[in-house]
Amino acid sequence: MATVGIDCDVILNTKPYRIDVSTYSRRDIVDFSPRGATPTGISVSYSELGLYQTLTQADFRHGIGHFSFTDPSGYQKSAGNIDTRHAGIVTLASQSNSVSDAYAKHGGLTFSGDFYMFGAGGIQKWGGSSFSRVYSTAVNTAFTTGSYIFAAPEGRIQKSSDGSSWSDTGVNTDATDFAHFAIWGGYVWASEEDKNFIHYSGQEDLVDLEGDGTTDTNVVTVGPTGQAVVGLASFSNALYAARPDGLWVISDQNGFVARQVLSFADEVHANNFRGMTVWQGALYFTIRHKIYRWTGSSLQDVSPPRITDTFPYVKYGDFKNLVSRGTHLYCTARTNASTYTESVLAYDGVGWHIISNPITTGTGELAALVLDVDNDYLWYHHDTSTDVSYYMKLQSLSDLPFADFLTTGNHYLYTSVHDMGFKKIQKSVAEVMVESTNCTADRTIIVKYAVDGNIDSDSWTTLGTINSSPSQTLTLSTTVEFKRIQFRFDLDTDDAAQTPVLRSYSLKYMMRPDTNYGYSFDIVSSGYAGHGMDGRKSSAIISDLETARASAAPLAFTNLLGESKTVYVSSLMEIAREREEGSLDDVEHRVRVSLVEV
Repeated sequence: MATVGIDCDVILNTKPYRIDVSTYSRRDIVDFSPRGATPTGISVSYSELGLYQTLTQADFRHGIGHFSFTDPSGYQKSAGNIDTRHAGIVTLASQSNSVSDAYAKHGGLTFSGDFYMFGAGGIQKWGGSSFSRVYSTAVNTAFTTGSYIFAAPEGRIQKSSDGSSWSDTGVNTDATDFAHFAIWGGYVWASEEDKNFIHYSGQEDLVDLEGDGTTDTNVVTVGPTGQAVVGLASFSNALYAARPDGLWVISDQNGFVARQVLSFADEVHANNFRGMTVWQGALYFTIRHKIYRWTGSSLQDVSPPRITDTFPYVKYGDFKNLVSRGTHLYCTARTNASTYTESVLAYDGVGWHIISNPITTGTGELAALVLDVDNDYLWYHHDTSTDVSYYMKLQSLSDLPFADFLTTGNHYLYTSVHDMGFKKIQKSVAEVMVESTNCTADRTIIVKYAVDGNIDSDSWTTLGTINSSPSQTLTLSTTVEFKRIQFRFDLDTDDAAQTPVLRSYSLKYMMRPDTNYGYSFDIVSSGYAGHGMDGRKSSAIISDLETARASAAPLAFTNLLGESKTVYVSSLMEIAREREEGSLDDVEHRVRVSLVEV
């Protein structure tokens, strides 16, 4: 084989060539720091234009489930008590206050200015610091018409006008074992436990409520036998009745007749319609491990997205306890991990937000989530070996977090993973600027980061602590190189009435792609006087170069310095120079060749 410098000047695709060395040039063909990302948000960091690019996130309202930074207002997840629902700020979420008692609860309601919870322990009244039992028999549910509160045990339905003294109501002893109630069309509607019958009463004390589907001549039968009514809701001037196999609507256009509007017969499950509520002009309900939005004409899946991007993937399911309040829909949900987390989630119509993680050890369940409209509390109940009820205080005049924050524990915001749209290109980061409000030495935001494989292994490096506002720049002692980077912000306070506020973070980074070179030189294409090196005539040399130009695969190239490279031929240009005494196929040419390293 020919040797560069002895037998030839360069070798391309195993063929030796003599070149005009005065035309040989080599230059890099990759930008030093390409501008490949479009920063988002508003930050004072944009006043510092220089070599580094700036990526800013200044809003988090699109919520969890955005593992990659494709949404400028999204993030991956949170842990502990973090509130990201409000424009331009991240704060601690209001803490959960515990109330210990010995009775499991699965619901609650407000009656005559007092809050009650109910379940296997009967009905209990909140006294401001503890619960007291006002009805001792286990109940399926409790209900109020305003003037009366009703207890629905397996036996006959009970009524009370004061929340303490109880008496029978309903037509007779057949008025037993009711499961769900709703008010619609001037009537109180009640379904029977484990049956597909709905009864209605026109009296506020329910004295005319019948309870046997075989004897009540006005009973409404919902679908065929085999599936029970598991939920009732008044929506869009009609009464909706849910069964595990579908949704029925009851209107008074042609008498009270149930008509099926949605079928889930192919996915009948005990979790279907575990929660159902009306919020912002639509009916929301659960089917298996999804949440749907029904407008009366269209159905939309609004379930939270998965919150990890490595196998096994983590996603929320087991949705129940749907509650609406103002600008947010609340529910409880459980992750699909073996040691599951069960959380209280808030939905604003666009994104899902984790506002509390009451269960992180995979023990027990959140059996209730209830809005206490008089006290402005959001209650939930942890059903486990030792039952505990909790309430979160809400602001009466806004949906901002009530100033009642935890001074202990870990409260983390995990950002999306940043690759700047170029996953394979190496980058470097010099500094991170954080804009904040209300940060002091005792109210801090610890900034941590993970790069590349450390992201998947959840291994974090501390960058610094934000302990002053409105802005603070954390400079890395040595430049960190990465292809992917993620940040975690740890919020902490020593004062339950104060929270550090994260407003934005700005990453100063530079993209540093691998350096590749391009070559340009003239090949002398003539067999005359030994220019062809191996006896090839000009036409053969040009044909070999054309073959190299057409190659879809990269080619071997040995340059003028004897270095081995892999290249593509990017262009050829032939210039005829002179004809000696040879034939036309050996007219001397100069062929300008351009090569690109790969």
